[in-house]
Amino acid sequence: MAFQCAECGTLTEHRPPGCAQHHVSRVATNKRFWQCAHCSARTASLGVIYPRKRCPKCNDPGMDFKPTTMYSGARGMRPAEEGQGIAARENMLARGTEHGFAL
Repeated sequence: MAFQCAECGTLTEHRPPGCAQHHVSRVATNKRFWQCAHCSARTASLGVIYPRKRCPKCNDPGMDFKPTTMYSGARGMRPAEEGQGIAARENMLARGTEHGFAL
């Protein structure tokens, strides 16, 4: 489900705050996921068969995208942020798998 503004013609996942006074309706649409062929950045499109804009990361003028899955892969080990140690939830592996920082 997505929100479409009748006056602006925008289609977004969340109700746009700039369209508070406009007529906004909920519509059923498809969300497709894409990967840039130039820099491998992921992007998504709503309600269109192929992305209409350039890659937000590299701005490649070729607009070459490959279809990809919704799954973006496991997150890598992130550095410790304030309030989190090295044993943060994102850095933990499944039970029985040895952790490099614990050896």
